[in-house]
Amino acid sequence: MKVLLRVVGYLAGAAILAYVAFLAGVEYYDRTKCAGADNTDCLGALGGFFWGVGVVALCVVAAVVIEIVLWRRRSSTGSAES
Repeated sequence: MKVLLRVVGYLAGAAILAYVAFLAGVEYYDRTKCAGADNTDCLGALGGFFWGVGVVALCVVAAVVIEIVLWRRRSSTGSAES
């Protein structure tokens, strides 16, 4: 049950962070790369998409590291109690 709650937490956190990164990426590209009166075909949304994908990849790495740390902590306390 605890594993399921952690998975849901990881997914919810990754989704929220990806959305925020997407919005930040779009805003960044709109202000820097797409600034100009004649630039009607700006790809700011594509840049934001890449920022969101990058954040999802970082969240996966963070979740794996967290799970390894928790696993090692559980296995070290389990062997000390025996």
